[in-house]
Amino acid sequence: AAKILVFNTSIFRGDYPCTKLLVEYYLLQREKAPTVGVDKLKIFTAILVVGVIAGMSWTVFGIWMKSGYSNSLYEDMCKRNEGLGCTQLGFNYESGNGVEKNSERSYQFYKKACELGHARGCNNLGVSYRDGRGIEQNHAASFSSFQSACDGGHDGACYAVAVGYLEGIGTEKNYEIAKDAFNNQCENDYQNACNALGVMYIKGLGVPVDIEESYRLFSIACDKDVPAACRTLGALTNEVVIESAEPNASIKAFTKGCELGDKYSCDALKK
Repeated sequence: AAKILVFNTSIFRGDYPCTKLLVEYYLLQREKAPTVGVDKLKIFTAILVVGVIAGMSWTVFGIWMKSGYSNSLYEDMCKRNEGLGCTQLGFNYESGNGVEKNSERSYQFYKKACELGHARGCNNLGVSYRDGRGIEQNHAASFSSFQSACDGGHDGACYAVAVGYLEGIGTEKNYEIAKDAFNNQCENDYQNACNALGVMYIKGLGVPVDIEESYRLFSIACDKDVPAACRTLGALTNEVVIESAEPNASIKAFTKGCELGDKYSCDALKK
């Protein structure tokens, strides 16, 4: 049942190799029907049908999104001062979904969305200011936009705010606020925050240097597929004796980092 649910989830994303696997798994269960049981086979059949329909629907939705027809809907929503519509219009102009790419229009729609209190719109506006997309680069405005998005519950924006306090980008440095923010996010499974907090402990940024704590935090982030954390974890356990580290921790960390596409980790494995 767990396998078939995983396949079903992948199908909903439009993953057709998983569609094939699900069908093959279903046929296998049919062959084993006498031992599987009729009720279980009915469940498998229902999940198969729902999965295939969901996969097809998701693909059609993707085509519709890129066709341009969706933009008229979002334009109407934005005109009615619905933030979601403005945010999606901004994204479509940023990525070229159904319209020609236009970073200035993208910025304008994100700005309106943020003014309407849409958290994702504020986050995307922060990115526009930070990277100078469609508007002159402005770190103070970027930080303010990220803060508005964070207040609206956007996790990525809260991370960006914490980075701002850590590095003094768009605001004054404040290690205490950064530490508390990263710690809160790490406890709530935002993996990049665990990595950032690990960096604070290994460098002693506003906290006492604590190698064991940094090891723990980098391990959490690496387990959750943050390449930079695996790279740092590999280097740390290769250079420093850490009592709580498992055997071959450095090799395992570099191997995971390399699998995640981190070049430094791959090069370290060759040495």
